[in-house]
Amino acid sequence: MVGEASSEKIITLQEYLEEEAELEKEAAEAFPGKFDECTFGHGYIRQPLYACRTCVKDGEARAAICYSCSVVCHPKCELIELSARRHFRCDCGNPLFSSACGLQKKDELNEENQYDGKAGQNFFGRFCSCNVFFDATVEQSDMLQCLVCEDWYHEDCIGKTPPVEAFDSMICAGCVVEKSFLEALCQSKHVIRASEYKDVDIETEEDGQRSPKQAKLMQPKCETKMYASNYVGCFAVKVPTQQESIFLADGWKADLCQCEACKEMTTKAKLDYLYTSDDIHVPEPDDEATLPSYRVGQMLLEKHVNRQVAIDGIKAVENLRHKLLDFLKPFEEGNKVVTKEDIELFFGESKLGESRLQE
Repeated sequence: MVGEASSEKIITLQEYLEEEAELEKEAAEAFPGKFDECTFGHGYIRQPLYACRTCVKDGEARAAICYSCSVVCHPKCELIELSARRHFRCDCGNPLFSSACGLQKKDELNEENQYDGKAGQNFFGRFCSCNVFFDATVEQSDMLQCLVCEDWYHEDCIGKTPPVEAFDSMICAGCVVEKSFLEALCQSKHVIRASEYKDVDIETEEDGQRSPKQAKLMQPKCETKMYASNYVGCFAVKVPTQQESIFLADGWKADLCQCEACKEMTTKAKLDYLYTSDDIHVPEPDDEATLPSYRVGQMLLEKHVNRQVAIDGIKAVENLRHKLLDFLKPFEEGNKVVTKEDIELFFGESKLGESRLQE
């Protein structure tokens, strides 16, 4: 068993190893991708972002950093997870910050970054139309991100919503009103209004599971002759706007009107991504993330020092590791507590053994 005094927590060696493995698993899940490159060089892209409230020079300034910089440059900072944002270049280390970026030098401001709009409050940790500060430790309501403004909304604040499995994306009521031509999307069979949704008869799926089939109460479609193409829901045709969020099911992009008027309108409104894949940049998978921490240390040693020195160092670490496990085994078998003195004795004997070998 491992411990220092009877008043402190005592755990078995097996429990210690299991806890260590669990911590390493959590770390691998939190940081699954490589973080050795800042995304600044990729330009303005859609990527996961974090707002650092510790390093910005002005407490009122809005700025965001990429995934890699959040790990390498701001490991102890107060970070706010913004999730994916479009057309954004990493700010870490530029004039908005009090310290330089540890991955890439940056001397200029990112003039094309969007810090304002409905999602501007996110840089200060506030989200949704209710403008509340998000605290992951107490938050209980599920939140959905708007496809257009990219702010996050509580399901309770949105109102009635279809089941999560029924849609792929959501456009908040504010964006539907602000960009009223988006209302034309509702002519698509892949677009759902929460107010038009209801459960119908139970059906048996192919896997044998029974689940409620969701049905959309369709509004009458406009005559297709109104549109400039064979697609339904031309943005160029005015449709009465209803102030409610809309939900986009898989396949909704296939129904987008392809006429020039629609494409010109979306380009002018900076919504070109409605017609593209709109992929999110993610870092390369980190194969080392699932390795034990001591093994990662060995690999770093191999990369950065002389090969023979690295081999000797790795052998020494492995030898010490095996000796420590052998030393602790009797304590585990005898259900005995390992004290501070025991550990000091082990390392004292190890040093003595090394001295004898060198003589």
